[in-house]
Amino acid sequence: MASPFDLSGRTAVVTGANTGLGQAIAVALAQAGAGIVAVGRASMAETGGLVARTGRPFHEISADLATLEPVARIVAEAEAAAKGDGSRLDILVNNAGIRKDEKIDEAIVLGPGVEYGQSPSTNLAGNLDQDVITQLRHVDGYQHDV
Repeated sequence: MASPFDLSGRTAVVTGANTGLGQAIAVALAQAGAGIVAVGRASMAETGGLVARTGRPFHEISADLATLEPVARIVAEAEAAAKGDGSRLDILVNNAGIRKDEKIDEAIVLGPGVEYGQSPSTNLAGNLDQDVITQLRHVDGYQHDV
């Protein structure tokens, strides 16, 4: 019987894929047939090895999502990796995040332009959502709901 969860021919971008939930999600998506573009600031060698066992493509992009600076580069590299595998960007798991012992008043976003700590910066501002969703919506010349 065919798997009801077949992701063959699709590519998933997974942030924070070097450990924990991000790594588990990347491996599970690969087991379901998806190629993986892993994004993280630390080595993803272990994740790459686990994905390799599935026979699915694996690409690593090193980036620190504590700022928005690397987002355009990440999207460009992820698109190139997917295209090189004969695919496109189909799935985004925006998992990157950090936990740092900050005082609560340093970790709350108080409004636009208000300075806040590194944890919420990575967890909130480090989103790939907008750029990747734009790519997902306009694949094959058609508008798609995401």
